[in-house]
Amino acid sequence: MSVPSPSFGGLSASFCQRCQSSLPPTIIQCRYCGYNNLPIQLFSPASSCLPECISPPQTPEISQFVTTERRTLNMKKVVGLIIVLFVLISGSVASCAMLVLQQRVKHTTSAPPGYPIPKGPPLFTETFMNNSKQWDMRSMPGRYLVSIKKGSLTLEDDNNKLFPILLPNAKHFDNFKLIVNAKLSKGDRQNGYGLCIRGTTDPNGYLTAYYRIELYGNAAYTIFKAVTDVNGNTSSTTLVDTTAHAAIQPAGHLNQMVVIADGPKMTLIVNGQTVQTFSDAQYASGVVALFVSNLLGTHPGAQATFSDLAIYPLKAK
Repeated sequence: MSVPSPSFGGLSASFCQRCQSSLPPTIIQCRYCGYNNLPIQLFSPASSCLPECISPPQTPEISQFVTTERRTLNMKKVVGLIIVLFVLISGSVASCAMLVLQQRVKHTTSAPPGYPIPKGPPLFTETFMNNSKQWDMRSMPGRYLVSIKKGSLTLEDDNNKLFPILLPNAKHFDNFKLIVNAKLSKGDRQNGYGLCIRGTTDPNGYLTAYYRIELYGNAAYTIFKAVTDVNGNTSSTTLVDTTAHAAIQPAGHLNQMVVIADGPKMTLIVNGQTVQTFSDAQYASGVVALFVSNLLGTHPGAQATFSDLAIYPLKAK
């Protein structure tokens, strides 16, 4: 059974929180026990915040947002790392590409410009990577030396003579296009090097007759015709006198030599420029030889280097 709350002038009374005695309206201190009946205030997060308070527990929505934000930051770090790696790799690739390009440019500038290489199959070709074609490698120290290495054939004469070496198998060529890179790599600038074409040989393999196309280390050239009489004496006739030409590079520099033999007409092209055309009908076919010439009056040790030799049919383009 409940006890009705006393009424004071129509206003409801309250009770002491300690002794349950009735309290008149607006009175908060009990007159019996003296307890101060302050009203109880509930904490409202929306209306107050304790200083240095601990943050309230996160709701699932906030937690999910923070997780998403952390994932976003992690993804940004990963993307940033990928970009840095890409830049580093790209820089390395670019550096390698530049190095390759520089090497190609260096190789291009060191090789002589010249006559376009025909596309058809050659009659003979040699890159001098080894002696698979069986060149005559006999040498005599103090007189002459032959070597093949790193894509080049080197001939050296130390005896103030002409030192030729025949193409292997002594094959004969009549009409053709011959292309070779050559240079005087050692010795006095007056020394010579070049090609003997349409040659004949004696039973011992020595040249007895030929056309000799000779370049010199001083950027000049001469064209000779060699003959051997019935007594075995060989002599040379000059078909084209010694002449300097701007197309010929001096000693130490590579020259592309091209000889086109077409019947009695023969053409010398050096580094893409026609240097001389001459005619002689006596020798129509014969062997081909490379040579170095240690001329009289020069120091011993004339050395010529040859590379990228090829002979094509006359009609090859």
